[in-house]
Amino acid sequence: MLIFFVNILISTLAILITARLVPGFEIDNPSPAIISCLMVGLINFLIRPILLLLAIPLNMATIGLFTFIFNALILNLATGLIDDFNLTSWGASLLGAFILTLIRLSTDSYPQTRRKLLG
Repeated sequence: MLIFFVNILISTLAILITARLVPGFEIDNPSPAIISCLMVGLINFLIRPILLLLAIPLNMATIGLFTFIFNALILNLATGLIDDFNLTSWGASLLGAFILTLIRLSTDSYPQTRRKLLG
């Protein structure tokens, strides 16, 4: 259960950092960031596997780069469900998805850091 809360905290911080870095990626305060983190996680759990399965040929043709389109689409779906989270353009959505992926990749690639955090 603690790992779940640590993942939520890391994802929320990633969304807040992305909002500071990407123009057009607008989030007002930390509470919508937490809600958007949970919403993106729920969408990733329910919808993303189906979309990725249907788009295997596109992903293979683009060497996996089409996944960023799905990440941007998921961010746009989340903004439609949350009032204080806005994306002004597809460019902001794509760049935001790219930065979020980089941040999560860098934090997920260090399991020893997570072990130290959790004790």
